[in-house]
Amino acid sequence: MQIRHLRHPLEFERCVELQKIIWGFEDRDVVPARLMIIAHQEGGLAMGAFDGNNMIGFIFSIPGRRGGSFSQHSHMLGVLEDYRDQGVGRMLKLAQYRDAVERGIGVITWTFDPLETKNAFLNLNRLGALSHTYYVNLYGEQTSSELQSGLGTDRFLAEWFIGDARTERILQGSDPIPRELEKLTRVLSWNEGSRFLPGEARLGCTEPQLLIEAPPDTQWLKRLDQEAARKWREATRAVFRYYFDHGYWVKALARLQEILQIPKYSLHRAFYLLEPHAN
Repeated sequence: MQIRHLRHPLEFERCVELQKIIWGFEDRDVVPARLMIIAHQEGGLAMGAFDGNNMIGFIFSIPGRRGGSFSQHSHMLGVLEDYRDQGVGRMLKLAQYRDAVERGIGVITWTFDPLETKNAFLNLNRLGALSHTYYVNLYGEQTSSELQSGLGTDRFLAEWFIGDARTERILQGSDPIPRELEKLTRVLSWNEGSRFLPGEARLGCTEPQLLIEAPPDTQWLKRLDQEAARKWREATRAVFRYYFDHGYWVKALARLQEILQIPKYSLHRAFYLLEPHAN
């Protein structure tokens, strides 16, 4: 597997193909090759993952500014289904990180769906990104992708602080999950009924570490129980926005050994860890 900057217009055209294959985007939602080429030349980033001569994944960023300094916003990261769960996504992100170090970029941002906990684990636990910003329906009620259908397009804004000591520790393998996780306060969790529905949120908690439950596999939950998935969107939206407004940041995604006792949805439970940023 080779990770490198894209150089030829045909490689950018391949990125257009990959957007349609990976996300099922229609033309209206695809980032065109010409825009990717210009963004790459003007301070953005476009890199591909190649298996031989075949590009099987890519990462694309646009230039930005945060706090008066040059930054990047990582708009897309995609890998073909046959190559997932093999570390290709992390390889692309690490290549992006090294490029940012070389260029003196202090922060890279991107967005991801709070209900997609598999993506959250990579972003938070494996890369060391953080979030304290919640966007409601950032891209409207729905995109042309079936993967992004049915629950709106709420997103976290991830912030990846390049060269930060915490980021470096996590990139080197440090686990951001604290010990004795079961003792932490759960401000939102499963109601322990026969369906996977959220219980009543606990607002006003001030402990230094809090837990918010989210579906371990939202795509499967949508197929199994669309109404339950919608309830989780509504509940997590409210509780994340409340605690973000009160100074908490999302720091990690904890996968518990505890199994949900739900027919056809017996998966390990997933909780977001929230802490004040100073922690």
